[in-house]
Amino acid sequence: MFKKILFATDGSECAKMAEKYAIELAKDENGEITAITVGDISYAAVPIGIDGTTMLQVTLADAIENETKNAEKRLNEFKQTAEKENIKVNTIVKIGKPDTEIIEESEKDYDVIIIGSKGLRGMERFFLGSVAERVVRYSKIPVLVVKNKKGEDED
Repeated sequence: MFKKILFATDGSECAKMAEKYAIELAKDENGEITAITVGDISYAAVPIGIDGTTMLQVTLADAIENETKNAEKRLNEFKQTAEKENIKVNTIVKIGKPDTEIIEESEKDYDVIIIGSKGLRGMERFFLGSVAERVVRYSKIPVLVVKNKKGEDED
């Protein structure tokens, strides 16, 4: 039923909990996992200096390089863990808006998305939502959202 699993990770504690579910489901279903992580560089898209253009390009290039390195490290660690369980793993690193990139990838013939939720609090949640909430809202396939162990907000 869930042979092609899209596991979205950001390296948070909730994502580490979701990792366990992805591995167990793949073992139970004799499935394979595609692990995706999306480097969100929106924090670097702020103009710096008087005109902002030259320094912004350097800042964005540095941010992309940094996010890509961190993402590759995170995915390689996951891949090693899953492969110890004899699970086939593909990895994808994207740079962009996490929910958008996850949804776009999910449209490529997956059976389920597994994602951790950080559980945003109060007004921040009301105005912004979370990546997991937007993935649930816009996904055309089932989504398993994994909260942290105690079900509490993570900060």
